[in-house]
Amino acid sequence: MIKVGEREKIRRAYFFEDKSIRQIAREMGHSRTTVKRAIESAEEKEYTLREPREAPVLGPYRDRIDEILAENERLPRKQRYTGYKIYEDIYEKGYRGSESGVRRYIGLQRRETKKRKVYMPLEFDAGTDGQVDWGEAQAIIAGCTEIALVVEEITFDLPIINPLHILASTSIKMAGYQEK
Repeated sequence: MIKVGEREKIRRAYFFEDKSIRQIAREMGHSRTTVKRAIESAEEKEYTLREPREAPVLGPYRDRIDEILAENERLPRKQRYTGYKIYEDIYEKGYRGSESGVRRYIGLQRRETKKRKVYMPLEFDAGTDGQVDWGEAQAIIAGCTEIALVVEEITFDLPIINPLHILASTSIKMAGYQEK
């Protein structure tokens, strides 16, 4: 797995410096497939299992744990089963695995059944709201390579990008924005 900075260097070398994948791999010490993945996407792909792993020790006891967790929802807070109490319960029934494995499974089950937060998208009428973002970009302007930008976007309109100043200090950015 490569870090975000390395991924950005790879992408910059490929897109701006016109280096080949093989040359980037050789210079940076990564395989060509790693370089190709970095070029394809600026963000890391999340690792997902193709199929769930088997649990030969815990598997036969999952139903019992699920029953206890369902019962927990109906019990008062102080009377609920803890991870250790659930472990003790299935240990009496023949489970010989670790307590941490039971607690890991309980955590996964609670995360799956936990209520998700609800988000409401904001909607605005055309031209009534706007957004301004500050940033920096790599460009060659008057011999300097790093410039400060402000991106202004009014709803239902294309973003307007204004290069402000070559220097990237916040006070100069604000002064440049207030002048316009």
